[in-house]
Amino acid sequence: MTLSLWSRIDIETSERRQHALDYQAEFLSKRITRQFLEQVRALERLAAYWDNNDGFSKETWRKNAEALHKDFPNFKAIEWTDKNYVIQWIEPMAGNEQALGFNVAFNESRRRALEAARAQGDINATPVITLQQGGQGVVVYAPISKGEDFQGFIVGVFLVEQLLGSLISPQEEDHFHIRVYEEDKLIFSNSSADVSPDTSAAADWKPLQFSWRLSVQPKSDWLHNYSSPLPAFVMSAGTVSSALLAWVCYLAMSLGRQRRSLLSANESLQSEIANRQEVEQTLSHVITHDALTGLPNRSFFQEDLAQAILRAQRANRYLAVMLVDLDQFKKINDTLTHSAGDQLVVALTKRFNTLLESEISIARAGGDEFMILLENPESVDEVIAIANRIMACMKQPFTLNDEEVFITCSIGIAVYPEGGVSAEDLIRNADAALYRAKAAGRNGYHFYTTGMHAEALKRLELDRWLREAIERNELSLAFQPKVNLKTREYTGAEALLRWYRPEQGFISPAEFIPLAEETGLIKELGMWVVRRACQQLSEWRGTPLGNIRLAINLSAIQLEDKELVHKIDDLLREFDVPPRQLEFELTEEVFIQNIESNMAHLNELIKMGFRLSIDDFGVGYSSLAYLKHFPISCIKIDRSFVSQLETNADDRVIINAVIAMAHNLNLSVVAEGVETEAQATYLQKQGCDEAQGYLFAKPLPPDQLYKLATSLRNGTSLQQG
Repeated sequence: MTLSLWSRIDIETSERRQHALDYQAEFLSKRITRQFLEQVRALERLAAYWDNNDGFSKETWRKNAEALHKDFPNFKAIEWTDKNYVIQWIEPMAGNEQALGFNVAFNESRRRALEAARAQGDINATPVITLQQGGQGVVVYAPISKGEDFQGFIVGVFLVEQLLGSLISPQEEDHFHIRVYEEDKLIFSNSSADVSPDTSAAADWKPLQFSWRLSVQPKSDWLHNYSSPLPAFVMSAGTVSSALLAWVCYLAMSLGRQRRSLLSANESLQSEIANRQEVEQTLSHVITHDALTGLPNRSFFQEDLAQAILRAQRANRYLAVMLVDLDQFKKINDTLTHSAGDQLVVALTKRFNTLLESEISIARAGGDEFMILLENPESVDEVIAIANRIMACMKQPFTLNDEEVFITCSIGIAVYPEGGVSAEDLIRNADAALYRAKAAGRNGYHFYTTGMHAEALKRLELDRWLREAIERNELSLAFQPKVNLKTREYTGAEALLRWYRPEQGFISPAEFIPLAEETGLIKELGMWVVRRACQQLSEWRGTPLGNIRLAINLSAIQLEDKELVHKIDDLLREFDVPPRQLEFELTEEVFIQNIESNMAHLNELIKMGFRLSIDDFGVGYSSLAYLKHFPISCIKIDRSFVSQLETNADDRVIINAVIAMAHNLNLSVVAEGVETEAQATYLQKQGCDEAQGYLFAKPLPPDQLYKLATSLRNGTSLQQG
């Protein structure tokens, strides 16, 4: 009997070990495929973007390729190969110089992949080949359009060693010998040691046109974790069990008598303990759960996640963390009150509880953000399927205050261990992925990549620099003149914030303004701009610029400051500046967030004598309701319409309609981004009042604007600046 039991346990241990190894091979192959195809899809998106924009300038292509390489550093090179199969553009250039100008059609493997991609209008790839820039790699071709519109290929070049090496986690490196074969040829190995094939697992997979085979063989420490002392123990225990049996029976009888004598004495104590435990459990639930939804809170989730990571480490399994954030939730709070927002959160919690299995942990992080923990996913496809189910459950409307409301969500996903090995890392990296999902247009999901970690660090560093900028006197204003289109006379200027950091040079507003709005630092920066503009107007008093009107951008976040109007009034008094010399250009958020509060602020500014205008009209959430309900004096036509008015009939129709509508409402019109005389002439003929752009002058420092103003004489028109 003992021998039979020992044999059965030993067989079960071996089977369990082999099952775990098979799972590892299958999961690893699917994960590598998913991560590789995610990079391939990025090439497809860039090709589609090229096609939709009828081509790129070299600079536009370079910026897009740099951004793609930042997100996916596994690319050895990102190339544009023209319709004649010649490599024209490469990013990064360093290390890839040999490939520039190379006609890839001279290589048979490349030519077959190129011709197949062009004929099918779909992604195609080479087998492993020797790259022109050196090394063994694969090349992926994404065709740009097809047929007569064919414009070449967006190309991704991967070094096989770098690609596969980066997709294997440190934990997998420690525990397994991993080899990849293309047919019978070894193309990758993470170990040069000879290993026994006695215990191994394999998985075939075919990403794109590849036919690869993954072999996984465990190292000694992994085998040790899956060995069991139980068979030996059973054998030893069997030999002495008979001798012990009599003694155990005697001991059990003795303990039974003692137990009965203690039961009576323990009853009252147990009752008191039960009462105390009930109180402690109630307090614990209050501390660890969200009061609104009853879900675990962020603190509880982090503790639960830390324990799940330990389980995953011991079992060599994976887990996924998802952060789910509702898109435009703030608009619901602003338009339907916070009570409606709470109703939405509760209703969504019920849907989540119905939708997701009991094995999936859900928590509310606060506000409109939920946290989800998925342990032991069978594959990455399972993670994606759950993300899709979450987004699908949002498609049905929610009833809030007797109104049907539709809302979407964005999801950031980090998978252990590649997405982090601690609870803090996984949550932080899932949050970075969530940010990318929102930046990509919302209503989608995004997996964390290593490139996003570098981007997050850069954003943190930029935020720190920006907070130092005022103290270090790194900020300044530049002024872009506005002109009267009929007379070409100088009428005013827009004040634009500039940042020069000695160590980095000029930092683009496109980088730091969105960050400042996200962090709330825009309030401090905005007041700095108003102060500096008032100070500059004071310094220009009595000069040719003494009566100039300066336009300043004002965001919805700045209007959240209840003391904003008083602070502006204090600055006017400090520098003795009349309100008529300042104009505030309002962004679209002013008209869709905190509408009642913003309206009150704007009416106060109007009473004080300020002029208000709508910036970038025609894009985003532009609405005629702005003009009906808000005290606006001017509309600024966005530069995106002006830049193509000479070639795009739709843009001309929009411009004509905006100008006519504005004049019928007694509003003036300013066109932004005027760069050619043809644009200025057309806008003038349509009745546009003013314009600004490089045709007249680029943004100028105060001293250069002063020189420009003093060089003008009465009646002299302002031409090229």
